[in-house]
Amino acid sequence: MVTFGFLNCYTSSGQDVNKLMQEYDTAKNTTSKTDIFYKYYSSSGDSVPEMIIKLVNLSNQLKKKKDPTVIAIIDLVLADKYSYLGDYTNSLRYSISSLKNFEDVKDSLGIIRSLFLIGNSLVFSKNYDQALIYLKKAVILTENTGDILHADILNAAAYCMVMLKKPDSAFVYIKPAIEIGWREKDTASLAYYIGTLGEGYLANKNYDLAKPLINQSFQYSLQNNMKDLLANNSNDLSQLYYETEVFDSSIYYARKGIYYAGSRAYLLDAYEWLYKSFEKQEQKDSVSKYFRLAVTLRDSIFSVEKNRTVQSMNFQQQLWEKENAQNLIRAQKEFRYKLTLYISFGIVIIILIVAILLYRNSQQQKKSKHQIEKAYGDLKSAQSQLIQSEKMASLGELTAGIAHEIQNPLNFVNNFSEVNKELVEELKIKNEKLKIEDDEVRELLNDITQNLEKINHHGKRADAIVKGMLQHSRTSSGQKELTDINALCDEYLRLAYHGFRAKDKSVNAVPIAIGIKTDFDPTVGKITVVPQDIGRVMLNLINNAFFAVGEKAKLKAAGYMPLIFMSTKRKRSNIELRIEDNGTGIPQKIIDKIFQPFFTTKPTGQGTGLGLSLAYDIVRGHGGEIRVETKEGEGSKFILQLPLQENV
Repeated sequence: MVTFGFLNCYTSSGQDVNKLMQEYDTAKNTTSKTDIFYKYYSSSGDSVPEMIIKLVNLSNQLKKKKDPTVIAIIDLVLADKYSYLGDYTNSLRYSISSLKNFEDVKDSLGIIRSLFLIGNSLVFSKNYDQALIYLKKAVILTENTGDILHADILNAAAYCMVMLKKPDSAFVYIKPAIEIGWREKDTASLAYYIGTLGEGYLANKNYDLAKPLINQSFQYSLQNNMKDLLANNSNDLSQLYYETEVFDSSIYYARKGIYYAGSRAYLLDAYEWLYKSFEKQEQKDSVSKYFRLAVTLRDSIFSVEKNRTVQSMNFQQQLWEKENAQNLIRAQKEFRYKLTLYISFGIVIIILIVAILLYRNSQQQKKSKHQIEKAYGDLKSAQSQLIQSEKMASLGELTAGIAHEIQNPLNFVNNFSEVNKELVEELKIKNEKLKIEDDEVRELLNDITQNLEKINHHGKRADAIVKGMLQHSRTSSGQKELTDINALCDEYLRLAYHGFRAKDKSVNAVPIAIGIKTDFDPTVGKITVVPQDIGRVMLNLINNAFFAVGEKAKLKAAGYMPLIFMSTKRKRSNIELRIEDNGTGIPQKIIDKIFQPFFTTKPTGQGTGLGLSLAYDIVRGHGGEIRVETKEGEGSKFILQLPLQENV
């Protein structure tokens, strides 16, 4: 799942070589100069082999200019064209040549791109260890840019880690690449990065997480008409279904891989998954057909001659590095010879330099360790959120089905318990009229009445749970509209307060002074939400706060004054809503469970455990976040963040 994304295709009218060189001479940087050559050979409508022939001829014509930058750029374009044809040997040869020329003229951007293309050629040749050597150099050179090129290089390095069976290392590389893609809103690049993350989970045999990521990459690829990536996504899905023994689906996606494949590497993968799947279904003719195609194509890509050429290219690169090292040694000897005249002063300088370098190296190691730990923590958090979302979706479907099935028999239980209670009362009246003085009958009638009351009580409780399940699982049909958040907060705060006073008799019987404070930011204004759904979230959280302070007030602690605090605040990209109380708080050991369905801290009969779970789904459905800060015995603080603009 690699991309070489810095050459863009243009269309224009025909140009001659003189005009081409005039444009080259006025170009400002390597990017512009590279695009000029690519534009020139894309304008004619030639096939890729024809473009390669013209590029080689132009390179020979321009060598008399003795401009290594021109030759380096042409080599770079040639390397890209050969890579597209699946000729990774020539791609590697020209990319190494471009690297040498860019190093001679100290063109940092050209060096980065050459390193990237060398890494890509080695990846497609399945030399992942060697590819990482060049890709890691490119990562270091671009780490301060934070642009799409840096993200592409990180993605290529992550792919190598996946193929080397090191998915944990792959996650460290791919996470910042995905963050850059989201920030730049570049769905074409995200198609690659999300696909690589899916391949990481696929390599780790985590099919439940791999499948939605690869499908998402497939959708982005369709949007951007990225046929090679569509082929790769199809091959990944074929592998996933093969490994999960759904061979019909594996064959279906392998055929899609053949349909979309432009690169021979992707075509080879599709052939291999096809014959493996047919082999499992014992379809010998199809196995034989696609096995022959795979062997023929594999031999053409990875022949012995080409492997020898790859080794020759690596040896040539080693010779260049050795030559540079020898030059460096000679320079060091001359420098030491000159320093003999100032030996005392030189020793002091060397000691200072070593001390500074050691200190700097120590600081860099600490910084790198901290960044890795942070990235790993963020990745675990994202993984937990993804798993939670999958669980919520599955649970919603399950609870809807269960609730509908339970609803009818439960209605019969409740209705017949009330009818039977009325019949027992009529029987008691009839006994009194007939003046039957039988204590045993009277006790039996009283016992039946009590049992029916208990059946009715628990039936209504079960009915409340079922309604909560239906409410939790239903998809909101409310329309989003511009809503004044401050007015909505004030409305539901008053509604919750009056509802609590009407429901909890102790609040009226024993005058508990519940303090209510608000701090609404007047700059919040209106945002696009479903007001009924967000109101349900507020009502649930405020009711929980009233319950918590009410329970703590019953303990009659000296000097305790119940307090509810609600506030809004406008930030750069979102609205923050806080609901705080100084009630009983939440024990730290259950803090990770409070957003799970059917989990409640309230006494039996006073809560279904679906309120916070429903609130979590509604907030996430609006593209926001909800979290809790609490300390047992001191109170809780629920924080909602809603985006200012509706997420696409």
